[in-house]
Amino acid sequence: MNTHTITFNYDGTAICLWTDAVPLHELGRLEITRASNIEFNNSTQNWEVKDRKGRVRFIAKSRAACLEWERWTPMSGPPNAEIKLGSRALRD
Repeated sequence: MNTHTITFNYDGTAICLWTDAVPLHELGRLEITRASNIEFNNSTQNWEVKDRKGRVRFIAKSRAACLEWERWTPMSGPPNAEIKLGSRALRD
């Protein structure tokens, strides 16, 4: 069984890792922002995980290894995406 964590802020917004297993759209309007991106570096011939500021956080020969790292490594926020749910919907 997988567990999914949703963190609620004082203003009523929530932050969590995106998953299709939880119907987040039912809670209200979503605002989704990626916490990282995976790009291929042509010069080094490696895959790189970059944070929102463009800093390289992880390097691997395989994209699958980067995806796995991205999924399980916290980076000043959720590892994959930041999802904000509107506070109005959370009060309903």
